[in-house]
Amino acid sequence: MQLWGHYQANEGWLNGVDMGVGVRHYADIAADRANTETVPDYTLVDATIGYDLSHVGVKGVETRLNVSNLLDKDYVASCNSLEYCYFGAERGVTASVHYRF
Repeated sequence: MQLWGHYQANEGWLNGVDMGVGVRHYADIAADRANTETVPDYTLVDATIGYDLSHVGVKGVETRLNVSNLLDKDYVASCNSLEYCYFGAERGVTASVHYRF
């Protein structure tokens, strides 16, 4: 299950800024091929913030910062069997610049 909230400022000193936060919840993931066990449920929080640089005179350019697993939660993401399980990804941060032409 995923739930996202998003806000975009269209006036005032935040004009051009957009931000969002999301929650991902995972449950009932099989831990073995016979489906006799499951990995513990886990919930992750993600966030994003961006800015449209056309508001400061740079037309067509947008910047964005995305953070996945914002709270840096340790969790078991999957298992091949009850003996071989794998932790999920740590916090990840991605910055990007986009140009539209």
